[in-house]
Amino acid sequence: MKAIKLYLLGLLLSCNASAIIPENGWWWNPSESGRGFNLEVQDNLLFFASFAYDANGNPAWYTAGGPMSSDRDWSGQLVVTSRGQCFGCAYVDPVRTVVGTATLRFTSSQTAVLTMNGVPVNVQRFDFWANNLIPDGMAGEWSAVIGAGTDVYDGERIDYKDKRSDASGTYMSGFRLGSNVTTNPAIVRYNASQGQWIALLDSSSSFYRLFIFTTTGFNRVEGNFWVYAKGGTPTGGGTFYQAFRTASSTFLTTGAGPASTKRAQAYDPAAFEARDARLFEAMSARPQAKETIPGEVVEMARALEARLAELKGR
Repeated sequence: MKAIKLYLLGLLLSCNASAIIPENGWWWNPSESGRGFNLEVQDNLLFFASFAYDANGNPAWYTAGGPMSSDRDWSGQLVVTSRGQCFGCAYVDPVRTVVGTATLRFTSSQTAVLTMNGVPVNVQRFDFWANNLIPDGMAGEWSAVIGAGTDVYDGERIDYKDKRSDASGTYMSGFRLGSNVTTNPAIVRYNASQGQWIALLDSSSSFYRLFIFTTTGFNRVEGNFWVYAKGGTPTGGGTFYQAFRTASSTFLTTGAGPASTKRAQAYDPAAFEARDARLFEAMSARPQAKETIPGEVVEMARALEARLAELKGR
């Protein structure tokens, strides 16, 4: 299994720039509950705010902001704000007092070291839903952009809504947006031994679409993509892809919840057959097509093929 880890890591590094995108939202240290930190990045500017306490235990509101010096580093002047407007009161301009410096060193899109006036604390994105649960974190609709550099580009939208289980554990099942589970079923499951997710879509009458990826945020993933012929085997280095959650699991199950406004109106099997054939031909002509894919990847794909056949009732 070490070989497969190194192979997949190499694919991600070869297709991926080393840069990261820090995730916006609430952060905390789970061992030090009672205070929190809000981070938001807009282009290259980061805004930081914290609800915390001063040395006397009084609540304090700290803010800072400014440009990032790299994809991983930021520092700003730390300001404490006090004596401002209460709810229902007339506006009062708060008092702002500079109290030092805050810095952030991101170690991933969801982890960082926050240093305030020389005191470091490890912080991470605050998961108050089920984003880190397996397989719940994949529930919802995921819209993907496939391709990088001079590759042939394509897109995909898959709805994962049903949790299932087999001898290998739990997984999410779903289907391509605009289709259904008996026509274009999809499966996504987590492989703990390699620390990555693997998904397979029954894309057309002749082709499967394979995705192997890691999460880079609660609503964002990055990884590698293959298209391969049914009865055949995924080969080569695949190509880069990234995907974003564009509909919540609640929306898929109840019709009410956060979701993108545009939904598929019709599904054309012949069009997807042609798209898959075009992608397969283009990817087969790339230098990466000569790479040897580990046997474990093939085995995982075969296992998912069997689950897809069950969903289609074959």
